[in-house]
Order: sequence, then C-alpha cells, then structure tokens
Amino acid sequence: MAGTDLCQQLGVTRAAVWSHIESLREAGFEIIASPHRGYQLVSAPDALLAVDLQSRLVQAK
Repeated sequence: MAGTDLCQQLGVTRAAVWSHIESLREAGFEIIASPHRGYQLVSAPDALLAVDLQSRLVQAK
C-alpha cells in the first residue's frame, strides 16, 4: 500500500508512517518499500507481539 494512502487512512503524517514501519522492522517484520508500489509485508516474526495480535483480533470482528 502506498505511504500516502496509509497516511490518509490512519490520519497521520508520512514521517509517522515511516517511523512505525521502522518500528515493525525492528520487531522482526520484513517490509519492503518500492517507489510507485508502496509498502509490502514480506514476512512476520514467529513470536507473538501484543500489537500484532491486537490488530488481528480487531480485524476478526
């Protein structure tokens, strides 16, 4: 998803999106960024992370 689309959906700045992407990468998520293609989640860590689990529970409702 494009960074600008993420900004609009989340109501945050591009810097905030980049910061969160970097935090996810540090937590073990493999995320690639491509011009004109946006961000793509390639893989997630095997460990359970509270933030990841919480977002998945919200999506399941």
